[in-house]
Amino acid sequence: MSSAEEQYQSEISKGFKCPKCGGKSVAFQKLATCSSPERGGEFPIHFSTCTECKSEIPDHIGFRWGKITVAQAKKEWEES
Repeated sequence: MSSAEEQYQSEISKGFKCPKCGGKSVAFQKLATCSSPERGGEFPIHFSTCTECKSEIPDHIGFRWGKITVAQAKKEWEES
């Protein structure tokens, strides 16, 4: 991996913690469109792939948006 690739991976991994394995590094990210009748149609959802276990983790869980704790993120991951 080149220095630029390492720097990019470091930047996209800041604040990430995999709720499945505890990994702290993101291999890559993607944006998907999901649909939900409860939410009234389609909405975007961001995912990050854990470098360690290769799981696709929704960013709101992996980066703990809304200041949720690691325990809360793990619980939400297990329930999804």
